[in-house]
Amino acid sequence: AQVRKEIQGFLARESLLTLVAKRSLPCESADAGAGGLGEGLADASKTVTILYTSDTGHGEECAKAVARQCRNGGYANSAVKCSTLDAFDVGALSSEPLIVFCVATAGKGEFPGNGRGFWEKINARASEFEGKL
Repeated sequence: AQVRKEIQGFLARESLLTLVAKRSLPCESADAGAGGLGEGLADASKTVTILYTSDTGHGEECAKAVARQCRNGGYANSAVKCSTLDAFDVGALSSEPLIVFCVATAGKGEFPGNGRGFWEKINARASEFEGKL
């Protein structure tokens, strides 16, 4: 119950994610023009991928709450993807316009079972992603 309240509190705040979900991200300055942050993220707002990892279900619960908030904020249902980290192809990271990670830890800060494979793959390919993400 306490974790649920914390998640709801986080989602209720005007965080960057909330602004993106509402598609109302402000530009860096009033005359930012075509290169403004708002326009860059407007292109990214076409799809959002939410990836989670969790042994107890708290990370999944958070990810699904973020997905609901994105859908309620104007994203089309088909534009919001939500899945475990291990179900996502590491090679597709650079092609995703917007990714939200909901990561819980297990034991002493280790990755939970449904994210361990992703963590191992991304670490093995770290040099490949330098400067591309």
